[in-house]
Amino acid sequence: MALYCLPVSDIKLTVDNLPVDIKVKGYDGNTESMIQITEVSYTFEKEYTPQLKITLTGQKTYGSDSGYDIIAYKLYDSKEYLIDTGTVFLNSLDNGDKYKDNSIIIYDVTPDEHI
Repeated sequence: MALYCLPVSDIKLTVDNLPVDIKVKGYDGNTESMIQITEVSYTFEKEYTPQLKITLTGQKTYGSDSGYDIIAYKLYDSKEYLIDTGTVFLNSLDNGDKYKDNSIIIYDVTPDEHI
């Protein structure tokens, strides 16, 4: 309980090489669609349980509406330790559709860390 009284430092999220194109593969290994990530933004809430909320913004640049597209991600800290993995599901995107997804939330980020 005493940990909840301690001050929490900010974190810094750094994303290199944007925009990035993500190929979404089908069951047969062929590229079904391509999703472009053009921006990554974040907020870090320090109250109660510290949490990092990441928002991906971009556009579907290839493929038709296949129900949903999946982006798998890995998040590393500045010392290249893996701190989180997961998937982002983008529903009903057609070629040319823009998206904004804020479903990535991480609760156990180390304060004062560069990610």
